Amino acid sequence: MKNFLIALGIMLATVFIIIFSSCGGDGSDSGGGTPAGTFTKQSSVINNVSYMGPFSDSTDSKDQFLYTASQIGASGKITKIRMRHRYAITTAVSCPNITIKMGHTSLDTLTTTFSGAGGNVEEGCGSEKTVLDNAALTIPVAAAENWFEISLSAPFDYNGVDNLVVDFETKTKCSNVILMTTTTTGTDRNAYFAAVDNEPGIAEFNPTTAAGVQNSLLWMQFVFEGGDNGIVCADGGAVNGIALAPGSTGRTQMLILASDIKGSGLITGMAINPYDYTNAAQISDMSVKIAHIPAATTVLTTDFAANYGGANPVVVTQNLSYNIPVDQPSAVWIPFNSSDFNYDGTSNLLIDISCMVISGNYLILDTEVPENRLLYSASPNALTGSFPAGPRAVEPVFRFYGSTINVVAPGSPATIYYPFNESNNNTLQYLFTASDLGVNSSINRIALRLSSDVSTASSYDNFTVTLGQTENTVLGDTLFSANFNGTRISYSGTYNVTGGLIKGDWIEIPLQTPFACDPAKNLVVQFSGHSGTARNSIVREVNNTRYLNRQAHADSVTDTVAGTNNCLADIKLEVR
Repeated sequence: MKNFLIALGIMLATVFIIIFSSCGGDGSDSGGGTPAGTFTKQSSVINNVSYMGPFSDSTDSKDQFLYTASQIGASGKITKIRMRHRYAITTAVSCPNITIKMGHTSLDTLTTTFSGAGGNVEEGCGSEKTVLDNAALTIPVAAAENWFEISLSAPFDYNGVDNLVVDFETKTKCSNVILMTTTTTGTDRNAYFAAVDNEPGIAEFNPTTAAGVQNSLLWMQFVFEGGDNGIVCADGGAVNGIALAPGSTGRTQMLILASDIKGSGLITGMAINPYDYTNAAQISDMSVKIAHIPAATTVLTTDFAANYGGANPVVVTQNLSYNIPVDQPSAVWIPFNSSDFNYDGTSNLLIDISCMVISGNYLILDTEVPENRLLYSASPNALTGSFPAGPRAVEPVFRFYGSTINVVAPGSPATIYYPFNESNNNTLQYLFTASDLGVNSSINRIALRLSSDVSTASSYDNFTVTLGQTENTVLGDTLFSANFNGTRISYSGTYNVTGGLIKGDWIEIPLQTPFACDPAKNLVVQFSGHSGTARNSIVREVNNTRYLNRQAHADSVTDTVAGTNNCLADIKLEVR
């Protein structure tokens, strides 16, 4: 059973946004119900260098900084950013006109074109968003090496796959200079333009072309309210692969340090990273228990029960059976089908997983650490276990309540003109596995990612969205209706695509009737509709092994028999 707070959140119709590739989970707090879980991710630092960037006492400026997805190691809703003072601030500093923007990018190195064609943002991964608009900031007195926090007026939904550009625009010089801590990078990660501030409130920098680029990067923390807390390679040790539950039959305990989680609040899902792509696997009788244990406990013993130290665990998953597809390219989600877990933010966590693997297997990603934080046995009911050769740890992905979740297919995307075609009507299905998702929720909005350079306003008549679930791992060259069951038509009518969206933005479809998911089953999403007045293509990833028969289609809504393709669309879900 979901706990009372979740039920209350649903009763109050608190809507939560999820960007994921399906039947997805937790969402964002919108003014009631359960508060979002919060965690902080920090960009890595190689060395300490001083840089004033947007905080000059003589110029107005524009600065872009690029952070890689692996460097951030998370996805979700960014609501605050923090930067680190290089030196002490003895007098409060005011900066009257600061604007901050964020945008996804496919680039690893910045150019001297700030945005647009050939630029650093809005180059194919969606629109840049203003998260702080012409605000007056006051930077308080602080000691050297303290962090300065900026609360964003609008959150940014970071998808965790694309790289992130953070853009500062200062139209009036600050009352004093502030030097922030910067690290030197291997590529140019800062594009900049500074101009003498002769007219306060007026942008005297070039908004289009940077004066130059350099290999420096502000040391930054990103504060997420809700989201996937990503993988953490604990203590920077070497990574390895090991055969243990949930990838193999047996029992596994994982000790997770609070310092690795860096967050608190309701955890509504969990994923384990495979060492490499998975084999197709059938998991049976899985149970997962999570317990708070003292922060002073940093090492496991070989006794499974003794490691709890008397703490009472919460059973978040029980009697779970589900399938893992071959070559899953991301973390493997374990559905919480019994309860969520409210993490206190200060204790360490003990995670206890047991399962049977009926067929297939895969290696779990682990990392070398100073002390034993990983215990396992080949028996799901073992009382004692063994340590891997050399102390190891596993760092799961935690999904904090209130998240925005993106699953954007890796690799070079292809396009498809359905379901927004101008030449003929069509039916289109996609299958998303439970291990893609891992959360029990009701879906109330679906979005597909635009592949066209710019969307064209168009109406599509007799447009329907139908959702259902299946235990099958592929779609068949058979009747569309045979590919799923428990179906619900969640949208029916004319659908209008808005003009002016750019490549990488989302075409969002609000559902008239929400769809509640069984977290252990795979989800099938079906789009059907008549042709419109214009074509708007969407992003999909084609892979003959990884996405085997995950798309079914027909060129007419009157066709009841599907043809299949080996691909999967980028999809975004809003759930509550």
